[in-house]
Amino acid sequence: MIKVFVVWIIIIIVLYVLIKALEYWTDNVLSPKVPHDERLLYIENGFQSQLSILRKNFYIGINNEQKKLRIYYNGSPYADMYKDFASYTNTFDYEQIIGVEIIEDEVSISKTNRKNQIVGAGIGAAVAGGTGAVIGGLSGKTSTSQEVQNITLRVIIDDYNNPIYDLPFLNQKDSIKKTNSIYKNAIKMTYQWHNILSKVINEKNIEIVPVNSQYETNNEPLKETVSTNINYVAEIERIASLKNKGLITEDEFNILKNKIIH
Repeated sequence: MIKVFVVWIIIIIVLYVLIKALEYWTDNVLSPKVPHDERLLYIENGFQSQLSILRKNFYIGINNEQKKLRIYYNGSPYADMYKDFASYTNTFDYEQIIGVEIIEDEVSISKTNRKNQIVGAGIGAAVAGGTGAVIGGLSGKTSTSQEVQNITLRVIIDDYNNPIYDLPFLNQKDSIKKTNSIYKNAIKMTYQWHNILSKVINEKNIEIVPVNSQYETNNEPLKETVSTNINYVAEIERIASLKNKGLITEDEFNILKNKIIH
């Protein structure tokens, strides 16, 4: 009996060592970490951004003077290898941005679309597929769940090859509570960029204000101050509920949302 126990202990130790060795090989050999500045230079490739965000799997940069938007997305789990074959990078004119949407665990919670936008049939079909049609006005839905696993900023572009960019601001292995600082930081940053791109769509002036600590790896909390006195997530959900009930208009919803974010 003792021999069997010892054998099992040895097997467990060997398995543990093998797992750790595999993790080390994956992190340091298969996917060596690339310095932030080097990744940024490679991704921007001469694009002069006035406001940008670089995360592990994506980059957004805008040049308000040239009215240009640059997007980089890498769907590979080894995204720190910025030259990975699964990455896409492109620069678009402001007028090519059709819509922007925040999705929490496949539930749309905020959406802005360009009115009277005419797109090709292929692009329209792609945009209308998947999680549901997104061509239309602005809507806000409430998410009743108190735990979230993913927060996605969906950017819809008038581009036949890649019309939809799903940018992961939060991508957890397991769901986390909305009271968690990781969630609070992620949803705040998502709303900030949703607001910026909404202004681009609505052709409003964008105030270029640098945002600190916009680079993050492995879902670690962003190093920025989050107000503990204002539960902006709950406030946005509350006014979205009022809009869905017809108690406030779309314009009123937009105004209130912008006040909460800023």
